[in-house]
Amino acid sequence: MDRPLFTAAPQVSLVKEPQKAYRTKETKWIYVMSNKIKQGHYELADAEAAKALKRLPTEKGWGLFTRPANPQPGVDEDGQFMWFDKKSDLSRFLQEHIVYWASLNCGPTEEDLPKICEAAAVLVRRAEQGEVTLAEAMNELSDWLYEFNKEIAWAGSYLELLSSPEEFPVEVRSWFRQVVADETIREVRPEDGYPLRKEELPDFLQLLEDYSGASLEDDLEFEDTL
Repeated sequence: MDRPLFTAAPQVSLVKEPQKAYRTKETKWIYVMSNKIKQGHYELADAEAAKALKRLPTEKGWGLFTRPANPQPGVDEDGQFMWFDKKSDLSRFLQEHIVYWASLNCGPTEEDLPKICEAAAVLVRRAEQGEVTLAEAMNELSDWLYEFNKEIAWAGSYLELLSSPEEFPVEVRSWFRQVVADETIREVRPEDGYPLRKEELPDFLQLLEDYSGASLEDDLEFEDTL
């Protein structure tokens, strides 16, 4: 017998049967553990960030300064220093925690976070291997963090903050000398950004303690209002 040109379509109901939330003990365990792992990422990131925000810098310490990528008018959103005892601790935080910490209140879906974390880890490893500078890596990482309304304005060692000619350390030292050392707001002088002198360090460290986890943004921008 010749085969027909067309076979009858299988009879399929257009109404889907309701599926059970958990078909087996195994799938229920996987679902519960997956949620616990996700929650664990957030809790650990938040705990590590809280310690970094309270920690004071040491001579061998490394830190970063984060701030809102897209500040909203009338909303008090502060920039923050985070400090770590050594460079490897900063590297670990950037690779494992900063994405989850930044996304606590906003950002992409949870399914996207592991991919962004891996991208962050690759960037940090490239910086460690000398393929890119730390500043270049932080700029690119800030592009990923933009979806969480976060950016990294600076990352480096405490000693760099004291003497580096880069823009952010100079800005912080200028602010320190204008507002704290002189206790008045005045016009900017070139020497304000010079490396800190030994006798200035106690007051500078006290400044960082006073602003631990708080904002320097409003003060750093006072020049525009003169």
